[in-house]
Parts: sequence; C-alpha cells; structure tokens
Amino acid sequence: MHMNKSGISIAVLLVITCFYASLAEVMVKRSAAISIPHSDVTKLKSPLTELYQVDNYSSNFDNRLNVNPLIQVDTILHDTICFGDSLVLTAADNMQSYLWSNDSTTQSIQVFPIENTFYWVEMIDQNDSTFRDTTYVVVNPIPLILGSSNDTLSIDAGTDTIVWVDVETNATILWNTGSTEPQIVVSPTTNTTYSVEITNASGCSIRKSFLVEVNYFVNIAFTYDTVCEKGITTLINTTLTNDSITYILWDLNSDGQFNDAEGDTVKHVFDTSGNHLVGMRVYFMASPMNATYNAVPVGSLPRVDFEYENTCQNTTTFFTSLTVVTTGIENQWFWQFGDGKTDVFQNTSNFYVNQGSYDVQLKVWTNIGCFDSIIKPVTIYGLPEFAFRIGDSLIGNDDTTYFATGSTLIVSVDVTANYDSVVWYDGSTELAISITTAGIYDATVYNKGCSNTIRFVALNKGSAGGGTEIMNLFTPNGDGFNDAWLVNNPSVTFPIKVTIYSRGGQSVYASESYQNDWDGQSKGNPLPQATYYYVIQDAQGNTFKGPVTIIR
Repeated sequence: MHMNKSGISIAVLLVITCFYASLAEVMVKRSAAISIPHSDVTKLKSPLTELYQVDNYSSNFDNRLNVNPLIQVDTILHDTICFGDSLVLTAADNMQSYLWSNDSTTQSIQVFPIENTFYWVEMIDQNDSTFRDTTYVVVNPIPLILGSSNDTLSIDAGTDTIVWVDVETNATILWNTGSTEPQIVVSPTTNTTYSVEITNASGCSIRKSFLVEVNYFVNIAFTYDTVCEKGITTLINTTLTNDSITYILWDLNSDGQFNDAEGDTVKHVFDTSGNHLVGMRVYFMASPMNATYNAVPVGSLPRVDFEYENTCQNTTTFFTSLTVVTTGIENQWFWQFGDGKTDVFQNTSNFYVNQGSYDVQLKVWTNIGCFDSIIKPVTIYGLPEFAFRIGDSLIGNDDTTYFATGSTLIVSVDVTANYDSVVWYDGSTELAISITTAGIYDATVYNKGCSNTIRFVALNKGSAGGGTEIMNLFTPNGDGFNDAWLVNNPSVTFPIKVTIYSRGGQSVYASESYQNDWDGQSKGNPLPQATYYYVIQDAQGNTFKGPVTIIR
C-alpha cells in the first residue's frame, strides 16, 4: 500500500490519539485523592525518569517512544493523610502484573507513611506493554497535646473532679459530653470513660480517653433484738455505704434462698427457741451484690427452781439456784426470803431469827432478757429447848452442880417439846447418864434437823476453897462461885511463880508471887472459854504442870 506523507501523519496521529486515550484506563486509582496546584507538580521528579505533564504532551513523547519502549505515564497527583493513618493505593484493572516501589506485586497496597512520600507502580498490560504511574502522599501532623489529666482518675461517690487537656493553638476540642472547653467537671455515679476529640488546622484529629473510677465503700450489716420464744424479732438493715441501695432480700429459714422477706426492716416470729441463722442480701446501684448472715437468738424461758438446807432458827439457811436455761445463760437473780430481806446472788443464804413458814421467791433473767420466777414455802424450825434434871432440880446451860467425892450423880435430859434424839458428850444416846468425877458435861438434842447443845459443870464438894487440889477448872462469871483459880495443894510451897499458856504455847498470864487471884483475864481482857495450861514453880524449886479450863 502506498501512502503519501500526509497519510502517514494522519495514521501516526490516530495511533497516538488512540494510545493516549488508553492511558486514562491504566491510571493509578487513589483513595481520598486530592489535586494539588501544577506549580507544585512541576517541581517533582519521578524515581524512574523525568516527569512530564499530560497536558504538555508533545513530540518529545514520540522521541521517548522511539528511544525507550517503556511508556512513561507519570501523572503527578497527591493524596493527603494524617500522621498515623494508612492509605490504600490501587492500580488500573486487567493488567498482567504490577510492581510497586515497595516491591509489592498486588493491584492494591496499603501504606503507612510517616512523612511525605512518593509511590510508583509499574504495570504490564495484556499486550505486554509497560506503563508507570506515580503519586505523592502528603503526611500532615496530628494535633499536639501539651498536657492533660491522668488517664485514670479516682473519686469517692458523690464527689466531682476536673478532666482537662491543654492543646496547641488553633486546635478545636469536642468532648463526648458535648463540651468544647479545655476542661470539664464531672460527677459520675459509676466508673465512666470520658473522651475528647482534638482537631488541628490541617484537619487531623486524635481522640484521648480518661477513665474516672468511682469509689464506693460498703459495710453490710443488720441488727436484731433479743426476744423470748413466741416473741416478735425485728431485723433492721444497718448497712453503711455511699452507694445507692436498690433492694434488700432476706433468708429467714437458713435454706440459702433469699425469698422470705424484703425491705429495710422485717418483723418475724420464729417457731422455736434457739439460734436461727438469718441472711440478708443487699443490691446496690454500682457496687456488686453482697450478703451476710447472723445467728439470731430466740431465748427460752428459764425453768426456775431452787433448793435449800439448814432450816433452823437463829442459824444460816443456804439457798442454791437449780434454774435450767436451754438458750442463753442466766445472768440475773433476785431473792425474796419472806422475812423482808432480799439478795441478788445466784446462790445465797439468809439468817432467820424466828421460826415459822416463809414464802421464798426466786426471780431469774437470762442474758437474752427472758424471765420467770418460782415461790416455795420454807419452814424454819425452832431450836429444841431442854434442861438437865438432877432429882427434882433443873440445871440450865452453864450451871454448876456439886456432889460428894466418891458419890455418883445421875443427870437426865428434860425436854419441854418434841425431839428426835439426844446425844451426850461421850456419844451415848440415853436420856440419863451417871457422873462420878468432876468436870464439864454437855448434851445435844435434835429435832427436825435442828440441834441445841447445853452444858453444866459438876464439882465435888470442897474441891474449891479449902480443898487440897490445884483447880482444873473455874467459872469466872461474877456470880461469886469459882470466880478465881485456886492453888491449894499442900505439896506446893508458897510463894509461887505462875505462868498460864494457851494451847498454842503463848503466855496469857504470869505472876511472880501468885495470890490465888487470877480471874481468867489476860492484860485486862477476858480470855475465851477454853483449856489452858499452867506451870507452877514453888519456893522449894518444885515444878507443877497441868490443865485448867475456863468456863464462861
């Protein structure tokens, strides 16, 4: 075929026109691409070759085609991102292969530039033609935070705190509360996150979060009163907290299920006495649920009883509590003895002056406050009254009787009332005894568990005064008989020294020249009735020892 020169030009023009049109299909597709002024573009250089503007495409292009078969399609556009963001670059579709400046071979790449950066792609189409494209990514700085609150703040419930940030000039602030101020005052009731978005003049923004933790204290507890069986127990919630209580449930039968009652205060009657395990569960607005159990006592009434012993007139009667308590312990007592006297001890005694029947009452309280009482009649018996009888004569307590030396004295007990038994000084239980020697004799009469003992003194006629003995007893009671201790033994040569000792060996009386005048006193004080011991030293140097009994 023949063509003239003008036809070749037209053909070349058509080829160039078609080729140029195809370039639009292989341009790099950019996400969020933003055009920049041509004045900026003309300054940029491709890492592969010098760049050309598309709208200045001219014969130079033809020269490059003839010289270099690699088609240069470098359209210098740019994308803008913020520091820390990423960008997805996508090349044209339907290419055989792709090679990016970062050595990736996929159609799309995700880039994370930290500064302004060129990216290029080399593409081979289905006709084995090679194309290149270049883009420029501008990385804008993010806003600068100059200072701020701590990331985590802690406050007590019901209080407030300030959350703040200090940012660069011209940056805008937007809190998630809607505030645009650098600081906000917050008073959350639960743990809350507050965030602020900061945007600079380049349109880049960052978000910063602050956690405000709300501190709640919870001391869960309830009180209960102490009642006796069949009484009404009042349970009261006394939980201390700065949180809000939403509701309260109770477990009254120890089954672990909090479904028996609800509310701050509960009144309940337990069927039996004893310790009942009661639980309370409390739910809060912010704090987790909590529960506690207490052993709630229901007291039993005390079974009051007492015993007593020694019910004799003018003696001490002893009382012992026999009270039984199954729940709690007895901790308070009150006795009334029926004769006007009282006492508050658990076990006690009373001295009854007069015989007769007395209503004795014992009241008992437990530590839970339960109370009961009992009254028992107590009979106080009089002491048996009696005297000694010698023939037709009666001898009273501490009386003295005389009988001839070598003779026998018959003494019997004369009882004026009923009695149970008689016991003499020597253990005999006969009504009468025979006495042949001088001495002190006693007898005890029993009746209704009460006893009375009296005694008398039996002396031989002539043993006092002008006798020939050292007295072994005397009665210094001021009645004119045997009031002084006499030494009339002819074997004792006067003047004599006398020393009287107690049973413990203590000297209670001494005389350098005894005159038969000791009246049973020691240093001006009457000695008690007892047996003492004398030591006599006479003028011949003889020593005489023996007992002497004072009877009062």
